[in-house]
Amino acid sequence: MKLHLLISLCIIITFQLFSAEVDIETQGLKGGFNNCNLNFEGHMADSQSKFIIGSYSTYKSNSALAFQGEAFITMKGANVGPYKYDFLNLDVDLLTRIDLLKENNISPYFLVGPYIGIKVIGEVDSRKITDARPFDFGGIIAAGLKIDKFSIEYRYNPGITTIAKGGANLKHVVSSILFGIDIEKKSWF
Repeated sequence: MKLHLLISLCIIITFQLFSAEVDIETQGLKGGFNNCNLNFEGHMADSQSKFIIGSYSTYKSNSALAFQGEAFITMKGANVGPYKYDFLNLDVDLLTRIDLLKENNISPYFLVGPYIGIKVIGEVDSRKITDARPFDFGGIIAAGLKIDKFSIEYRYNPGITTIAKGGANLKHVVSSILFGIDIEKKSWF
């Protein structure tokens, strides 16, 4: 599992550092906590608390509208009866960011858009899951507050596609609290 995590972190850093030569307004790191659940045919399982960490790049369109690309290592899962489901995903988000009024380096914002989740590891009670799809797709709705180069954000990520192969309709449902910091690109080198 440590090797998978290391490889995934390298992918995230590479994705952000060597992005296309475009006008990047900000880049940074985010991390926080997930409240994870699984929706099984309309019934919610018992939730688990997990971690999320990743990076982002924001491309400004105008004073109020921007596009934000993100890549996260995120832990998801739930307790379903006596079974504990654990997933480690690489999530790639493509979001539209709406910045509201900015005053004294304080700016509230909203994010909306899709994510694609790539399953790195899936386990039930520490045993590998063999009947899970390698990808899942969902949406993101978020609200945040940026103060200077720091941010705090709440987001809700409902899964749209099932993560189970076969007939079961099993979807991730995640709410997150994230803390972020902007980092100048030249400071990485």
